Amino acid sequence: MVRKNCNIKDVAAYAGVATSTVSRVLNNRDANQHTSAETRRKILAAAKALNYAPNINAKRLFGKRSQVIGLVVPSHEKHRKHVFADHHLAEIFSGIETALSGTGYRLLMIFNDDSFVRNREYLALFRQRAIDGMLVWGAYADQLFWEEIVDHHYPLVFLSQPNMELQKFNYLIHDYQSAGELALRQLVESGHRRIGWLGGSRDNGILQDMEKGFARVPGAYELHALYGDFSRESGVTMTRRMLETHPGLTALAAANLDIASGAAEACKECGAEVEIIACDSATEAEGDGFSRIAVDDQLLGCEAVKSLLTLIEANEPAVIRKHLQVKLYK
Repeated sequence: MVRKNCNIKDVAAYAGVATSTVSRVLNNRDANQHTSAETRRKILAAAKALNYAPNINAKRLFGKRSQVIGLVVPSHEKHRKHVFADHHLAEIFSGIETALSGTGYRLLMIFNDDSFVRNREYLALFRQRAIDGMLVWGAYADQLFWEEIVDHHYPLVFLSQPNMELQKFNYLIHDYQSAGELALRQLVESGHRRIGWLGGSRDNGILQDMEKGFARVPGAYELHALYGDFSRESGVTMTRRMLETHPGLTALAAANLDIASGAAEACKECGAEVEIIACDSATEAEGDGFSRIAVDDQLLGCEAVKSLLTLIEANEPAVIRKHLQVKLYK
């Protein structure tokens, strides 16, 4: 007979086993296979027969962990576009799902809006045991509250450039300095000496890293810069202006694939024969006849989860700081 609000003791009595054995099996804590397959089968059958469902609040209150990690993403107001339209985030989600599969952990997505900051929800989530660790994608330079999480020794991993002093935080990020270097070196070694740089927002940490990479490329060349946003439309606008103000340009480096696509459109309109390279592209993306520097966002999401779970399981402060390699596609 199905009982309402049954608990773990009811399952143990029904299956004829110890409560501790039921707890290990239902909470996936029997990694060393101490429980026989037959006992596991009896416990799972009992849980199904009794319509048992774990009490999440009780687990958070009495257990050591919630088995939930949080992913903080920018709100629409701050990001100035819908985050789900960002191809990087979509790929990162795929990597996160892959890494979480079979771990028993679930993902809670959290928007970094005014309430998140004003009410200090970034600390409350840990204190109320709603999450065991936090991933952050898309942080801003003026958000100093992240240091509070670090000061309390809560597990925190950035998976995009936090735009602040990196030495204070754990992170896994793409090596955008190498991306900038690879892109500009490709153009210079192809013989281009008058090159245009089409950037997004100047205060963006990724953009700043790319420009640090430019500084690594020696040679006698001119690099002219314009800034806008990261959209295809901005790529069109910046390219038209670049071609007008700097005649004789033979190459363009674009901050991302959208800007590069807009640049290709503008060059076609103007009849300009210009080589284009995108400095930030998804691994599977196809350029419209231009080279690109690709990043593997699925790998980033997967490795970030593994690193965060390592911090959670270690239950003590640790240092995880890694730049993931990028690749040139011609």
